[in-house]
Amino acid sequence: MRHCRTDVSNAMTTAEWFRIPYPLQWGMPIFWLRTSLVMIIVSLVATVDSVGTYHSASMRINLKPPTPGIVSRGIGLEGFCSVLAGLWGTGTGATTLIENVHTID
Repeated sequence: MRHCRTDVSNAMTTAEWFRIPYPLQWGMPIFWLRTSLVMIIVSLVATVDSVGTYHSASMRINLKPPTPGIVSRGIGLEGFCSVLAGLWGTGTGATTLIENVHTID
């Protein structure tokens, strides 16, 4: 059994500083109903936020509001990227943030 020690002099040279992630590196996903319901609610909130971000960004650059098809593709792509992020074990999804719209000029 390994222990966490602070007096190891070769810790900097033996640490794994660069690693290439691969799908399911932490094992097969385990689904619990309670956490799945929480994630569904969070995903719905993120979807509403993303729709607002799409409209706000289009207004910021003086374009027409996005059509329902464009919004649908954007939400679908964010969902696909979130699934990929989960498979690679990042623990976070992909979504647009309204906080970043102010950088568009």
